[in-house]
Amino acid sequence: MRSKRTRWAIAAAVVAVGAVLAVGLLHGGDGPSTSIALDRTTPLPAITGKDLVTGRTIDLATYQGKPLFINAWAEWCIECREEAPVLKRFAAAHPEIAIVGLLGNSERSRSLKVNRELGWPWPSIFDPNGMIILTKLELQNYPSTLFVDATGVLRGMKRGVVTEEELLDVTKRLT
Repeated sequence: MRSKRTRWAIAAAVVAVGAVLAVGLLHGGDGPSTSIALDRTTPLPAITGKDLVTGRTIDLATYQGKPLFINAWAEWCIECREEAPVLKRFAAAHPEIAIVGLLGNSERSRSLKVNRELGWPWPSIFDPNGMIILTKLELQNYPSTLFVDATGVLRGMKRGVVTEEELLDVTKRLT
């Protein structure tokens, strides 16, 4: 005769295996999805600001005509640094996509240093208090990447680190 403890352990194992199988069936067994929903239909709000490096005014409306990826980052954000090489490789391989950084809640001199270290060739709007990020875009975390189509419509977003597969998938669907 098995003890109560053994019966509970067996029952827990059966439940765990069942849960794993159910999740696999629900996801079709294909592994994790890399698809970002592009079902939004909101025009990108009017956003202008000063470029971190040059101090020149950037108006995101001037990017209409080709897809735009907006990457919200902060100089203190470890995940932002982790995704930087992916964004840089993607930008080099896909000139048909405009990329603009949106730098929030950061100190300018440290941000310039990080920007140089990462070697980002695209501009970053400096939003030191995060007002554009918080009020116009309602973002709550860094990094976040917004996907805007060629007509200026905000189609989707990714909160957290974006992968190369996700960037490629979104590019195919927006171009």
